[in-house]
Amino acid sequence: MRNRDSWTALTITLPLTADAIYTLIRRENIFKAHRSHLYQRLQQSGWTHAQVASTYIGVTVLIAGSVLVWGAMGAWIGLAVVVVGMVGGEVYLRGERETGQKSAF
Repeated sequence: MRNRDSWTALTITLPLTADAIYTLIRRENIFKAHRSHLYQRLQQSGWTHAQVASTYIGVTVLIAGSVLVWGAMGAWIGLAVVVVGMVGGEVYLRGERETGQKSAF
């Protein structure tokens, strides 16, 4: 049971920690103020705070549930969900930038 608790504690933080790590990798100067996290850029594209927060909460609940049901395999599934979600977010934001329109989502 202790192993499952460790996986749960680690994986439920994935949506935010993965966003932070990805943002650090993308940035040229990590000591300069920025608004380049995925959640910030989603808001800048027209999403409301509630939509962004609900999305992050939903993914976190999905990950926690998968770890609860499948243990370590659920943690790997959670990691895959976060990676796919981040890639999907980048694709979405790139499309928003190219069309120059804000989404009604």
